[in-house]
Amino acid sequence: MRKEVLAKRKIKIGYLVPSWQDADVIFFRRQLLIDYTRLDFQVYCYVDGLVASYQEFQDGVSRWRDVSNFSIEKAVQLIHHDRLDILVDLSGYHHNRFWAILGFKPASVQICFVGSYNTTKLTTVDYIFTDKYCDPMGRKEDYFTEKLYRLSQTHFCYTVPQSITPNELPFEENGYITFGSLHHFTRVTDGFLQIWAEILKQLPTARLLLKSRVFGSGASCQEVRYRLDRLGFPVERVELLSVQYTDKELYPYIDIILDTFPYTGGETTCEAIYRGIPVLTLAGSQHKGRLGYSILKNISLEECIAQSEQEYIKKALLLAGNSYKLKYLHKNLPERILKSPLMDSPRFVSRVERAYNEIIKLL
Repeated sequence: MRKEVLAKRKIKIGYLVPSWQDADVIFFRRQLLIDYTRLDFQVYCYVDGLVASYQEFQDGVSRWRDVSNFSIEKAVQLIHHDRLDILVDLSGYHHNRFWAILGFKPASVQICFVGSYNTTKLTTVDYIFTDKYCDPMGRKEDYFTEKLYRLSQTHFCYTVPQSITPNELPFEENGYITFGSLHHFTRVTDGFLQIWAEILKQLPTARLLLKSRVFGSGASCQEVRYRLDRLGFPVERVELLSVQYTDKELYPYIDIILDTFPYTGGETTCEAIYRGIPVLTLAGSQHKGRLGYSILKNISLEECIAQSEQEYIKKALLLAGNSYKLKYLHKNLPERILKSPLMDSPRFVSRVERAYNEIIKLL
């Protein structure tokens, strides 16, 4: 009966949209709120706080509901009253209120896009959207409480956030390589920091630029420098910067981005590549350590993917020592990502909508 009813009307999709503090986490899925097939779908958005930049979404969806002042119970009642076919969390595991809502199961089918971690551990979430690179077939899946739905090449879509002015690689003027990491410093373990230390040891003129919120005070910077010194870093060649500098301001000073581990980067990796800056990543065994791998596989940048710590060091040294390769990548990476599945919005939206239809048919 449900299938017969759905055949006569549009499918209702609800999205849990995070507040302005977490607005960046929906960046990879924003096209779902803009380019969806209006003949087949109705889109309802439940937003935990209004954001000026969300105006482009608000004007194009069927219902836009601010639930920031709602209790969990009231928000659940509203969503249940809307009689959705599918409820999708876009917060990327960064939003406790949305998890509480999902726990009440206000929609018959609930889906999450994978965020920084592997599983929600919520039995009320039916599916997780991922891709064949982050979670390949045959890999151990028993730590998931949800069913995995692989969206083929990629489970996100990158769009350029602002106009980007090309710049020359700094090594041409400096005469030395500058590595950089603009991710959360808390993502990096001591073991992985020792890998970075080894790279700097073997390249005696190279420098490392690190940006993180934790470098916001002199005391915290002193503590980090002590940690780096203890791990064997040439600390005089390491620069610590806090959030008074934007990523946009710092990219012109970086030749090669060092991806973090065990949690790899996402948006910063795509933006660096779009600016022509290669990103070196170590492929992990679980989703949290394979997002960088997925991004680089989608643009066929195999020379920047390492399968072991020793290979990570080796590839960093090879890339840093090949000025011709760096110049070539700097010139060609923007076009490579532009033509990849990562920035193919119509294909991404179509694949997600096909998934919705397939899941609905299983009801």
